[in-house]
Amino acid sequence: MKKHQFSSKLKEYLELLLEQKHSLGYPYVVSSQILSEFDRFCLQHFPDAETVTPELAMAWAVIKPTEKPWSFRNRMAPVRELARYMNRSGKEACVIPNGIVPRERQRHVPHIFTQEELEKFFHAADTRPVLPGSVLRHLQIPVIFRIMYACGLRPNEVRLIRTADLSPDCSTLFIPESKGHKDRSVSLPAGLTRICCRYRKYLEETLHCDS
Repeated sequence: MKKHQFSSKLKEYLELLLEQKHSLGYPYVVSSQILSEFDRFCLQHFPDAETVTPELAMAWAVIKPTEKPWSFRNRMAPVRELARYMNRSGKEACVIPNGIVPRERQRHVPHIFTQEELEKFFHAADTRPVLPGSVLRHLQIPVIFRIMYACGLRPNEVRLIRTADLSPDCSTLFIPESKGHKDRSVSLPAGLTRICCRYRKYLEETLHCDS
């Protein structure tokens, strides 16, 4: 488990919150990354803040120009949890209210790829050149996009997957901290199972890599 380095005056509570979550079995991977971002925000804009003040909370709860409502909600959740933890610990903190979460004005209309578009897309993924600075990238990209396509995973879910998350027969994939910060497992179709097995075998036999 990666250990995050915090620098703001909320450092102690940030570290204790992560320690508690990990002790309870929560990976808290994405949330810890958000808390690291929040720590840097505090250090830059509220360097003297020793708790989550109303001013700090409301400054953090400003939606970014390119931020989607669901991303905004995800960014608020760990900071709310931090404030709740501080309150439970006897340190008064402001919990960002749920009512300020912006609502989507328009429903996103997804693009449905044609068969021709899919063939061109995966051909491009399969023919990536080998890059000197990243000898695995041309092998990872075809697997990553096929997992996203076949299993309906989000980009951030696929990004956190390790080969250790594959079952021994490569038929099941463990997804850490998925939607709602909950772990889940998905079944892989036969064709994708073969691809994942070949990829893992290559890593184990050729590179002796476990990630």
